[in-house]
Amino acid sequence: MAIGAERRFEMGDLGALEIRGGYAEGSREYQEANAGFSYLFGKTQVDYSFSIPIGNLSEYGGSHRVGF
Repeated sequence: MAIGAERRFEMGDLGALEIRGGYAEGSREYQEANAGFSYLFGKTQVDYSFSIPIGNLSEYGGSHRVGF
């Protein structure tokens, strides 16, 4: 099961900023929290997200993802 939310903020000529967060859980005590943002300008978009396990795998560090 996973749930998330996203909010978009228009910034006029500067583009738009989207902020998101989520939570997921599943079998074998899998639990993970996620947060991230996107910055859109013209036809270009930059994405960043951070995921961190909070269940059975909590001893492992989180992961960063960047997209362009």
